[in-house]
Amino acid sequence: MDDNARDNPDARLSHPESEVRRSRRWLLGLGVLLAVFLPWALLAGQVTNLVEFFPATTASASDVNNNFNQVKAAVDDNDTRIGNVESAVGLPGPVGPGSDLESRLAVLEGASGTSGTGSVFVHWGSHVAPPGSTLLYTGYAFSGHYNHSGGPADILVMQADDPGGDQPGVVGSLFYPVALTPSTSLLPPGVSGDTLLKAAVCYSPTSTTIIWGTHTAPAGWSILYSGHAMGNYYTHANSSDVICVDSAAYDGGPAPSGATALLYASKIEAHGGLTGYPFNKFVKCAVIAKD
Repeated sequence: MDDNARDNPDARLSHPESEVRRSRRWLLGLGVLLAVFLPWALLAGQVTNLVEFFPATTASASDVNNNFNQVKAAVDDNDTRIGNVESAVGLPGPVGPGSDLESRLAVLEGASGTSGTGSVFVHWGSHVAPPGSTLLYTGYAFSGHYNHSGGPADILVMQADDPGGDQPGVVGSLFYPVALTPSTSLLPPGVSGDTLLKAAVCYSPTSTTIIWGTHTAPAGWSILYSGHAMGNYYTHANSSDVICVDSAAYDGGPAPSGATALLYASKIEAHGGLTGYPFNKFVKCAVIAKD
């Protein structure tokens, strides 16, 4: 543009083609920047008061910069807020620069149960999250003593190194680490006896469930891990949940020392005349996720 055009705005009308080319260059640059930053902008809260650009008009550098500054401020604010929530609930937070906000949000939604589509499950017999899932935390299984008539019946995954207040004396609801029986004849193939039970609490971005009696997932579902059903011995006083322990990739903890809860393989003792339910066979199971 010549000096006259710069000094006299009306003179721009005499150079319509050059102005259109300049506008197109601005819009092309704007499109490239949007392609880079728009996915991050979608993760931020609502961004308002952005300058709208139209074809064949001059785009101001200050307007473009102002738009992206607002988007960046919103994304940075969300990153800070997500980090604060991660710290508050004890999750690890971002790992390295450029950590994916969407993945971090998915983990938080799974931990809080607000995802709407994902779910949290336990990988019994391992400290590893199966492929396609995210590890929330690891620990060892705890439940009530196998010979106590009271106490906890649930089997919980207890995280280490964060003790509560002291409670002296043997009183209250008593937890014991869960060990697998040393009797190998009462364990399914692939599971080591006389070991403490590891566990990993994991998040799946889709719905999960346990399927009993098979290692095959139905159509539209995929196996996260397969194993065998395990629970209390039938004559023991304590009656806990039956859980699905990974027997394909079982990773036993150390040998138990002292009092424990005990797990044994589950089997069908009688089929009541039903076909397809053979007795004296270890019961298969699998944790599956919706595709």
